Amino acid sequence: MTLWPIAARLADAAREAGATDPEQLGEQLALLIDGAAARTRVLDADAFPTAAAIAAVLIDNAIPATAGGDRRQAEETS
Repeated sequence: MTLWPIAARLADAAREAGATDPEQLGEQLALLIDGAAARTRVLDADAFPTAAAIAAVLIDNAIPATAGGDRRQAEETS
């Protein structure tokens, strides 16, 4: 699979974070960014807060809790 530059950079970050399929996560996040940008331009509405919430779900599902410690527990205690 050939990734676009932004998807490749996101895949690299996902790999460093311990994602089980970093290329897929990178592509999903890149598509989400593109979609949010297009929706913002076409509908003149800020789609990025919703996109950020969706990205959080994608990331949580793609990165095992044991990668770099338990993120959810760390967030709850902060």
